[in-house]
Amino acid sequence: MPPLRERREDIPTLAIHFLRRYASRYRSEVASFDGSALQVMAQYSWPGNVRELEHTLERAVLMCRGREIQPADLGLNLQRPQAQNLESLAWRPWRRS
Repeated sequence: MPPLRERREDIPTLAIHFLRRYASRYRSEVASFDGSALQVMAQYSWPGNVRELEHTLERAVLMCRGREIQPADLGLNLQRPQAQNLESLAWRPWRRS
């Protein structure tokens, strides 16, 4: 089976399934997604595949304060770190500031 990032059309169906599962499990009133939350999920690369999507939605159900999951409830970071930023974070004991 191809990774989720290659089957983006499956994301809404899976997201609704996991939303219902965890809303029921935690007796939450969360019932749907804000349109921008669906866009965020469609743009994310899902390196952890379906399992990451599932865990993300479990967390979102627990974090959501209304009836619709918002992008902030997902906790996804769509920005990838730049190589130059990682370089500046590297620890170098021989380098003085």
